[in-house]
Parts: sequence; C-alpha cells; structure tokens
Amino acid sequence: MPIECSLWPMNILTRASGEKDRKLLVHPQECVKRAGMRRDENEKLKIVDKKAIKIKPGIYFIEEKEQGHRHFYCRDADGAYHVYGRRLNVNREYADIMHKLRDVPLPTLPRETVIDMELIWPGHKDAEVTTAIKHCPEELRMKAFAVPIYEGDIKVLASSQTYEDGRKLLIDTVGEENVCTLRGTVELSDDNKILELECLLSLIEENNIEGFVLKDKFCDGWWKLKGINECDVFVVGFEISDADTKKGLVTRVRVACVDDSKVISMGKVAGFNNEGEFDLTDKYTAYGESFENPYMFRAMRVVYQEIASKGKMKHGYFDGWRDDKSWNSCSMDQFDIDDKDVLLTLSVELPEL
Repeated sequence: MPIECSLWPMNILTRASGEKDRKLLVHPQECVKRAGMRRDENEKLKIVDKKAIKIKPGIYFIEEKEQGHRHFYCRDADGAYHVYGRRLNVNREYADIMHKLRDVPLPTLPRETVIDMELIWPGHKDAEVTTAIKHCPEELRMKAFAVPIYEGDIKVLASSQTYEDGRKLLIDTVGEENVCTLRGTVELSDDNKILELECLLSLIEENNIEGFVLKDKFCDGWWKLKGINECDVFVVGFEISDADTKKGLVTRVRVACVDDSKVISMGKVAGFNNEGEFDLTDKYTAYGESFENPYMFRAMRVVYQEIASKGKMKHGYFDGWRDDKSWNSCSMDQFDIDDKDVLLTLSVELPEL
C-alpha cells in the first residue's frame, strides 16, 4: 500500500515532540556522560566517574561514526528520490536537498524505501561538513548506519531485523561501500566497562574519527561514544529557556575568550544542575547582565566536542567554575583555529582588572 502522508518519511521515522519538532524514534544515547570523562597527565581520555557510564552490560556491534550530518535518503511511491534533514527548517518544513546532490554518487533504491544515513566529506572535520552540504561538492558521500525501511512490494520493517540480518539487508540495498564500517564486537560487563570503553576512546583519537556507535540491535539500542576537549571560558550573557519544563529559567550562558584586547564569542554552554540553574536565574533576575551580577565574567571549565566552522564550541557543557582564574586569563591560545576571520568579536564593556 503506498505511503500517503504529508511528512513522509518523517511520520514513519519520528514521533511528535511538542510544537517545535519531532523526535527521532532511533536516536543514539550517550555511552558515557561527558562530565564523567577527563584527560590524564598524558592527555589520554579516562573515565573518572563510573556512574557516568549509561550503557548497559551486553554484547554490542561497534560501527565507526565518521564526521558527518544525519539525513534520510528516500524513494517515494512515484519513484522520486529525496534527501531530508532531521530537523525542521525556518519554514517549519523538512527541507529536501536532493536537487543539490546531483553530482554526488547515491545508490538506486526500491520504491517506498528510507535509508537512515549521514552525509560525510572524507578527509574533512565535522565543522566543515555543514558548509560542504550547502554547496554539495561531488566529494560528498553517504554512509548508511540503519536498516532501510521498506513498504510497497517488499514489506520489510526496520524494527523486525536483528543486527546481522539488518546489516545484510542494508548492504544488499546500497552496497557495502556506502555502509558504516563495522569494527567488531565488544562484550561489556559491570567489571570491564571502564577498561573497554577507554580502549575505544583511544581508538577514536588514534583513527581521527568522530566516534563509534555501539548497537545491540539494528534499529534500537544505539549508544554513541565520542571524545571530548576541555577549555576555560567566561560568561558574557544568559539564555532564558522557553521549554515547558524549564520555562523562565536560565539554562544556558553565552561565553567568550580574550584574544589580545578583543573579546571573542565562543558560543553557548549548557549542563548546569537544577541548583545552578535556579541561582543563575535569581542573579539574572536581580542584576541582569550588569557587573553586579556575580556570574558575569566569571571563569568556567567547559568540555566540548570540537570548534565548529564559525569558530564556536560545539556541544559545550559546563564542567565547573574556575574561581582560581580571572576572565582575562581565558585566552584564545587554548584553541587551534586556522581561519581567524570566522571569529566573532563582541562589543562588551569590560570590568576593571
């Protein structure tokens, strides 16, 4: 039976999640919370808090996650091809970018098929892939990491597949060269989880990849494992949440570093606990963004994934206040940014030293 729905394939792949967006049914959870990882004196990533490990004991298939951005490659009942992003755009639509990808080699699909995949740009870091997708050079490639969803004549549903059967079906559909690399399996127990996950973190850095996805099924039970970086920044502003559960609270802060006499925006940081959010909100309500607010220009430690294409931290997460440091010691020297033209200089009044 043909799929007839205005958001195809999104109402197959997602469930409603409020007015803003739809939540993916298949969404990797974090193996280890970022706050539970640190680098040792040799710069090796270590898991310092066993409670930060969220993955359950079991046998997992390890798939390589390259630098890329998640999309859905589809062929509808009429035979037309589409490539959708996973988020609504400014027009509240799932944008179809298939017309931009005419020079990108993509495999043929059966009708009424959806492939969960990432667009990657081999040899380029994640921050550069977004820009590449806008221009769609022929060097872009797809890497599929979920079983296709068939309807129509084939009638195979992703959730019915074991990992082995699902991967075989995916390879048969799009070719092995278009499927994420399988790096083997790992058996995790309560006793060996720290050692095994630390070994995987070392492999991520040695191979210069974004991370791994550990799967116990092919379309369920996904766990992502990525490395982290650390830096010191200071607060220059506050963000008020409009989410139903956090409405009116300060849940993120805008942060910056100094570069000579310039104040450089480094993006936004989340990850405060409830007590922290309430205190940030109280101080912001009382003092706004004036020098009287004790959080303004306060230094903090942040863990983050990487520096994005516009020179800001990606996935910045609060790690603790650095009351042993002043704002003017949070220097841009911490970051390796080749193109400083992308940096945003802020016009802010600075406190006296």
